[in-house]
This record gives sequence, structure tokens and C-alpha cells, in this order.
Amino acid sequence: MYSKLDIKNIFKQHKKTFLGNDNKMLFNEKIAFVYLPIILSLFISYCNILNNNIQNILSICLSILIGLLLNLLILIISNLATKGLSLSNQKRRVELIEETFFNIAFSIVLCILGLINLILINIFVIDNSIIFKYHYYSINLDLNIIIQFILSSILYFLSFQIFLTLFIILKRIVKIFQVDIDLESKKIKKKEKKEIKS
Repeated sequence: MYSKLDIKNIFKQHKKTFLGNDNKMLFNEKIAFVYLPIILSLFISYCNILNNNIQNILSICLSILIGLLLNLLILIISNLATKGLSLSNQKRRVELIEETFFNIAFSIVLCILGLINLILINIFVIDNSIIFKYHYYSINLDLNIIIQFILSSILYFLSFQIFLTLFIILKRIVKIFQVDIDLESKKIKKKEKKEIKS
């Protein structure tokens, strides 16, 4: 059962798309994709813990995104053909499609984790009176606020990761289809030249 639920490969392949020639992630990419989202998530959670309105908006957005990204996966696979391309372009196209495929799969996983996180935010509402009932009088902190802060930070972080990954996917899809557009443009130009000659 665990093997069927194992998604480590998606995370590995997604991470691989960021690695350079030395198999290391560039420092500026670490800042943009790791450190900055963590800092912003903690700051936003500190300023504004998720309320019901934000939760509703995020749950709708994540649900819609899952459906759209699943359709995009099918679209990417259906455009795997490399006819009319040189060997180098064929290789690059397949690499781009593979990277885009795992980026999309990674985004879907993040959306699902985001929805799970939203469920947990609504489940983990603790009554502080229960804590005091068991004589933990030394605790002066509101556990609800701590739990909501942690879960809100995680959800904000996942949201940042999803949107950043969407930009990567968009850029790669443009590259993939740009080759097709250029090929079709060349074919049209050739046909126009033949028509002019005839």
C-alpha cells in the first residue's frame, strides 16, 4: 500500500529541474524558491492568521487548480511527438516535456497538501480549558493561536510554491510550443513561396 502512495519520485524529479551542471541548486534560486517563501509565509501568518474568507478562497482555487493541472498533464503527454525536428531539438523537446511533466505533477501534489492543510486547520481547534483542567497552569500561551500560526505558515508556503512553480511551467510550455509554432510558420512561408512562383 505504501508503495502506491509513495510520491518521493515526483519531489526528486522536480528538484532535479533546478539543478545545474554541478548537480547543485544555484544560491539565487534557493533564495527565490526556498528562503524567501519561508520568510514571507511566517511574516504573513504573524500579521494575518487565516480566517474563514481566505480559507474558502484558497480551497476553491486549489480545487480548480488540481483539475486544470491534471488536464495540462494530458495535454503535455499528447504533444510528445517530435516529427520534423532535428536530433538536438528532439532531445531538448523531450527533456523540456519531462521537466514540465514533473513540475505539473509536483504542483498537483502541493495543491492536495494545501487542501489537507485546510482540513487540519479546521480540525485542530483546541479548547484551552481542557489544558487547564489537567493542571498545566504554567502554560500561558494560547495553543490555538500557535497551532493556527504553524498551519497557516505551512499553507502560505505551499501557496507560494504553487504560484512560483506555475510560472516555471508557463515558461517551459511557451518554449515547447514555440518550436511547433516556428515549424508551422516555416511551412506556411514555403507554401506561400510556391503559390507565388506558380
